[in-house]
Amino acid sequence: MIRKFVCWLILIVCPVSLMAADSGAAMLHTNGKTWVNGSLVPAAAAVFPGDLVQTEGGAANINSTGSSVAILPGSLIKFESSGLGLDHGSVTIATSKKLTTRAGNVTVTPTSDAWTEFQVSQSNGKVMIMARKGDVSVQDESGSSTVSAGQQTARYASFKDQNRGGGAAPAAGGGVLDSPIMVGIGGAAIGALVTWALVQGGKPFSPSAP
Repeated sequence: MIRKFVCWLILIVCPVSLMAADSGAAMLHTNGKTWVNGSLVPAAAAVFPGDLVQTEGGAANINSTGSSVAILPGSLIKFESSGLGLDHGSVTIATSKKLTTRAGNVTVTPTSDAWTEFQVSQSNGKVMIMARKGDVSVQDESGSSTVSAGQQTARYASFKDQNRGGGAAPAAGGGVLDSPIMVGIGGAAIGALVTWALVQGGKPFSPSAP
């Protein structure tokens, strides 16, 4: 209750840019049930470094200075001022601040300060990275590599998952996901979500329930 009161007070008194500069906070916009640290939140709320954000049937978006994070349904992330951690699900990042995304031992970082868009998904220990605009660097226990715009690659969240899955897959521009039909379907879906996110500016997390 106190947290909600403080969030609304901040939203009323402080501009978003000033709030972000002072505390590392950002604005969360939801389009369906979304929880922050296990509490259901309204359509707009402030999030702070260290907060856990979880979506169920709908999507959500986090806006901070120079970056926008679209959180797809069924995802759980940890928000940080300089990046975010993906526990499971999918996120699409659009940033000019080299916002880093971590999924287990995999770290994805834009290679430059130019506007970069990329998607990271994690399910059952497998991490998929797709660079949409600009290049990203992917680092894990096996080393680092660059995924160029229009390419995708697969990694594993931990060494155990890598052994089970047979190792990391190199970045590739071909394959099923790059066929014209799949690119069209995927691009339309992500485009619709990112458009909603730009217009805007799970159940509570527990070890047993996503």
